Amino acid sequence: MFRSLIALTTVALVAIAGCSTSGRDDAASHRIESLLERVGDDMPQSQRSALSDLELTYDEYEAATLATIECMRESGIIVIDLESMNNGRYLGYSHSSSAHDADEPCRREHLAYVEQIWVDQQAPTAAESEEIRAEYQQCLEDAGENPPPDSTFEDLERYVALAGMDGILTDAGFSCAREHSVVNWISDP
Repeated sequence: MFRSLIALTTVALVAIAGCSTSGRDDAASHRIESLLERVGDDMPQSQRSALSDLELTYDEYEAATLATIECMRESGIIVIDLESMNNGRYLGYSHSSSAHDADEPCRREHLAYVEQIWVDQQAPTAAESEEIRAEYQQCLEDAGENPPPDSTFEDLERYVALAGMDGILTDAGFSCAREHSVVNWISDP
């Protein structure tokens, strides 16, 4: 089965480097406020409403994701599934459209800014990053995969991406990526 990945945002790949927990909520509020100011009236109202209190909850993130899926369905796109990923940090979905970006109009309307903030808020601390990296490495090794010993997180992501593109990533290795990766891994229908 061919597998592909969709990056949540570029922030997700940078986020794994970690951030301090001190002032995390204040920093998140500042980023939301900055985004609202920068985007202004160009931000769709549904996303502006979710971010207007300078706090983004999982329920608001989930509602934006579900609104995106509903929009896609109303546009005639068949949404295959909605799944929790990366130990519940993120939501992902796949669709049956042959056009890679068929979901973009709905994402722009309901999810793009919300998801950007959500991914930023979910950035693990340095300690969490190391724990996730070690678990990811162990999971891949237990699955019979052969990532380089003591890989960095980025090395593990690269290993999984290349093995997936080459069609040699095992189902168990794919499960590890779905659990630990900072990108959304989906199975093509």
